[in-house]
Amino acid sequence: MDRIYTIIQKEEMKRVSDEILASLDKLGKRKALTGEASTYSKQEIIDTISAFLDPSKPSTAGKCWDFSQERTKPVFIADGTILLRPLTARDEEFYTAIREQYSIFHKGLTMAQLTDYWSPDLRKDSAFYCAIEAEDRSQKMGYIAVKDTSKELWEIAVELDKAHCGQGCGSKAITLFLMRLNEITTKNQFQFLVEVDNIPCQSCMKKAGAELTGLHNYAFDSEEDAEQFEATHVDLITEHMRTLAAKLGVKPRKLLSHVLDYRINI
Repeated sequence: MDRIYTIIQKEEMKRVSDEILASLDKLGKRKALTGEASTYSKQEIIDTISAFLDPSKPSTAGKCWDFSQERTKPVFIADGTILLRPLTARDEEFYTAIREQYSIFHKGLTMAQLTDYWSPDLRKDSAFYCAIEAEDRSQKMGYIAVKDTSKELWEIAVELDKAHCGQGCGSKAITLFLMRLNEITTKNQFQFLVEVDNIPCQSCMKKAGAELTGLHNYAFDSEEDAEQFEATHVDLITEHMRTLAAKLGVKPRKLLSHVLDYRINI
């Protein structure tokens, strides 16, 4: 996980922790007054924790695409060098290990606990995840996925084992994945959200033929929250961010609170 988004996540965790502590204090006061805890108050706390642990629940805006047939097949697509295949329950620890390479949380948890946290991603009806492998099956390199097919514009997520970054397999996997998705669904535009200081991923986007179309508020509930973060972290602005801002026609500070919005048309 890159520097700016790490700071955003840490500050968000502190904000939610403060809310949880305040709710617990409120619950304690109610118990002292009434002699028993309110079920509603307990649920308030549970909802606050759940919102933090899973802030991006699948949208219910539309019907999900049915990838049930594709999930049963051993290969989604291959090109002679790499192979994409549906992730299964046997891949849960591999998927967890990739996610944890880029996570700032969960330190000290066992692999079983981490797998319990991440593996539900693979079972979402609205998503479709594939492993990126060498075609001879000698090594797994990462994963690529459609995050939520109930949305009109499909966002693609891709993460590689750090040992395989910079080798060109990311852009190749993107090209293959989108080509096959287009054949199956006729979808012809896809979205990629990239952190502003993740320069290797931006290079991958360029290799894959993606176009930088703008910015996306990914981490904040409102533009007011985003602007407050910008005002207190202007020292994090880099020359690279200034270059991107000039290209997009926005103030450099806006890149502190937003991610880059890339699109690929097939």
